[in-house]
Amino acid sequence: MSEDPHLSPPRVDRSECHSFVAADGSDDVVVQYAWDGEAIGLELVRLKPSPAAAAHVVVHWGADALGLTFGIEETSRRIVVTRSSRTDVRRGFVLLRAHGEEVSEINFDAQMESLQRAHSISLGIPFEFAPPPPSVYVRACTGGLKAAGVNESFELRYVDGCSVRYLTMEELNAFIRRAPKPCAMTFVQRKENQYLLSLDRQAKQEAVAATGLAAAAFLAISFG
Repeated sequence: MSEDPHLSPPRVDRSECHSFVAADGSDDVVVQYAWDGEAIGLELVRLKPSPAAAAHVVVHWGADALGLTFGIEETSRRIVVTRSSRTDVRRGFVLLRAHGEEVSEINFDAQMESLQRAHSISLGIPFEFAPPPPSVYVRACTGGLKAAGVNESFELRYVDGCSVRYLTMEELNAFIRRAPKPCAMTFVQRKENQYLLSLDRQAKQEAVAATGLAAAAFLAISFG
């Protein structure tokens, strides 16, 4: 019996889901989902921080050491602070500009050399930083993810082992869709978010507001 060439072969679902408690002492709940591209009703959201929480910080490199070490973030390729001895700029902040010039992976080395020379001539060189973006949270999900207990208290932390914290929502959307399938998505429920689930609606809204996030304003993307 010959096969009908117009019929597609049945799709093999290779999705898998595993959940466990983190072994780093944080007691975070981790769910690893191997997504094969099937519809899972996943909606991701990033709450917009309040103006105060999102405010840029400008510091000036004077006679003392700047007290910062920089690195290139693995996924977004943005320049981030990896070590800091300062109180106004913490680890994870993003370097935007130095001496009025935008800083990127492409010009980072040349910019640092130029800044060293400029500092030997004149003090007070300005560096502009942005706080790290809010985490990306689950807004809704169905299927295997929901069955594993994933809900709005979980954040999406990794895709195929790559941190997604510094990607914009548009970049994250493209990153997930381009990833070879099945791709591994790691969701994390931090211990403090486990506590939030036990609160009533009003208390939960007050707790969210206390973090400096505007709950009514968000950017979202959907998968399946």
